[in-house]
Amino acid sequence: MKCARMFFAGYISVNLSAKHFDNQSSIDKIILLLEQNNIPVTAIRFEITESALMRDYDKALTYMTQIQQKGFLIALDDFGTGFSSLKYLKEFPINIIKVDKSFVDDIGKNQNNEAIILTTLSMAKQLKMS
Repeated sequence: MKCARMFFAGYISVNLSAKHFDNQSSIDKIILLLEQNNIPVTAIRFEITESALMRDYDKALTYMTQIQQKGFLIALDDFGTGFSSLKYLKEFPINIIKVDKSFVDDIGKNQNNEAIILTTLSMAKQLKMS
């Protein structure tokens, strides 16, 4: 008896650490687990921080490209903290920019933070990112 495929209206965010990039956790294993549980690839979004990208640029780029080619979305988490290199936005396969909470918390209170958020949103739109 086959199970009916479930409909997912939302998604689950999975944080990838620098350790995941070092180990190159198998994307195929993840896809197999999703298939075994009738969960579509679109139900998972991987979130990374810039520190994970900084450890080994080439390894991170290869791994992220594999992830995206399998249909997963990738979010850059905590954007605006650390180095916030625009190079990462330009060169890595990133679908979503998540502005750090420290900026969002000050909406309506701090014009500088609001300007940074508006600029980031504009940049994301031009880069065809969410």
